Amino acid sequence: MTESNPAQSSHTTRRRLTGWLLGVFAVGLLVVVVMSFFAPWWWVGRVAEYTRFHTMLALALLVLLAVVTRHRTWAGVCLAGVAVNLAALIMLAPATAPVADQGDFRVMHLNVDRNNTQIERVLDAIQNPADGRAPDIVCLQEFTPGLDIAVELILRGYEVVAAIPRDDSRGVAMLRRQDSDLELIEWQELQWLPGENDRPTLAADFGVAGQPEKRLNVLSLHTKRPASPAKSEMQQREFAAAAQWSADLLAPSGENQYLLVLGDFNATPWSVDTRQFVQRSGLLHVGGTFNANPTYPSRLPWPLRVPIDLAAVSPNLAVSESTVGPHVGSDHRPLMVDVSFLSQGNRQSN
Repeated sequence: MTESNPAQSSHTTRRRLTGWLLGVFAVGLLVVVVMSFFAPWWWVGRVAEYTRFHTMLALALLVLLAVVTRHRTWAGVCLAGVAVNLAALIMLAPATAPVADQGDFRVMHLNVDRNNTQIERVLDAIQNPADGRAPDIVCLQEFTPGLDIAVELILRGYEVVAAIPRDDSRGVAMLRRQDSDLELIEWQELQWLPGENDRPTLAADFGVAGQPEKRLNVLSLHTKRPASPAKSEMQQREFAAAAQWSADLLAPSGENQYLLVLGDFNATPWSVDTRQFVQRSGLLHVGGTFNANPTYPSRLPWPLRVPIDLAAVSPNLAVSESTVGPHVGSDHRPLMVDVSFLSQGNRQSN
């Protein structure tokens, strides 16, 4: 009869426990990966699709842990999950806007968060961005009566293009820097689903000083979060209506009509809703596919945030830079987009 080695027995127990934990986490993450591919037909899949980049990172960490602990089977399984997510991020990426050396104008979007009490930080982010270049146009969502008063009394150098303040999450406003070369022609309030969802959407038409033939339209888009079957269906219809509006605007206007759509899409660049919106509208996505410009939740570090505040431009606009601003008390961070007009020759070369 041989005596058992306590040290060896303890090691075997730890190895089994590690393997069991690896298996639980790996299977859970792989279930999320599988669900994400059902996004076109199932609202749960749309939610799972939010996490595609982060699921890939988590699986990559499990690969390293499995290699270190010599669980080769789980290392291979997790590596396969990383490969599937990576392939999906590359193959399902929406068409992206051309790149310019420098931007003619800067447009800023921020979901302020109606419960935000740090209004001074919001105003400072508008007036004093890190690179010193204040935005020409500012689109604010979840715009409240309190913020409306602060903008009127405190914010210097900007005028209100339009404001619809509300105490719920559906308030919206658009501001213009007073010394900007963009000159307001007209603005309009849009309702994507009248009678069902009373969230107002602002669109504004700007002319360019000294270039009267150019018209820059800015649309501040805020869609429903797909947190239930009904909300997901409503979000899809909002995207479809906004895409149709964009396509109708660009179709008859010729090469001098320019459009920038930005806002809280409540969808990621790799989501089916973003891809369909870009395809149906004729616009091009701004920014990269891989977790570029993550804005939510704002307090988390870069790898853990999700890019749901997005932008898209007409093919005759180029983007020199799109960046995320600092935490300003909201659960979202600001998104800055620098755009420039493309000539016919520039468009052909791109």
